[in-house]
Amino acid sequence: MATSELKKIRHPHLGNSDITTIPLLDMVQFPDVNIEGWGVLKSEKISDGWLSIPVSHSPALIRFNTGYNLLDDIVYRNAPIKTIEGNFFVDDRITNIYDSIIESQTLSKYTDNWDDDGAIGFKEIIYNRAITILAKYSADLLNSYDTPILSPEINLARDGSIDLEWRVNKNILLINVLNIDELKADYYAHNILTNTIVKGSLNSFEINDVLSLWMKCLV
Repeated sequence: MATSELKKIRHPHLGNSDITTIPLLDMVQFPDVNIEGWGVLKSEKISDGWLSIPVSHSPALIRFNTGYNLLDDIVYRNAPIKTIEGNFFVDDRITNIYDSIIESQTLSKYTDNWDDDGAIGFKEIIYNRAITILAKYSADLLNSYDTPILSPEINLARDGSIDLEWRVNKNILLINVLNIDELKADYYAHNILTNTIVKGSLNSFEINDVLSLWMKCLV
């Protein structure tokens, strides 16, 4: 076992500027580790004393000094989000978007008549379209404007459409991904303070510059 020494790593829950210094014993690569799904893993599910953290885009396990308790649960962020347009690797400045997507996967349990009043159930293709839009726009805002946006609420509507909804200060944005065969998402943006309204539709996953520019306020 390697001699314990202090290393600096970026911790996903402390934001962009904070670096956590922790005592490490050693680090090894495990290219064959198979972790089903995404989300929060208990360390004991891997082995005692080992925690998974995002040190690279390849799976890696770091062993911590057992006398140092960092977190009971560590979010496994090496696995990308799968979208219609390919894998979405999450920048450490927008891990909140990752968390929202993971939490929204519980929507899949809602089948037809989930409200006992005839509501249409979850459809994977509609959900995947919504997640693709969220992933692409959050990445574009980060890359184009250096703006890490806040997370939306992700909800299933009664008609089977998926809502992405932000309420940030005096700004409201709703993107409704319609439950139809072709891709269509209607958006409605409203600044309550100035009573400015921007609305339109998306018919592809290409970035809409008007919508993207407006989304800069979602911080």
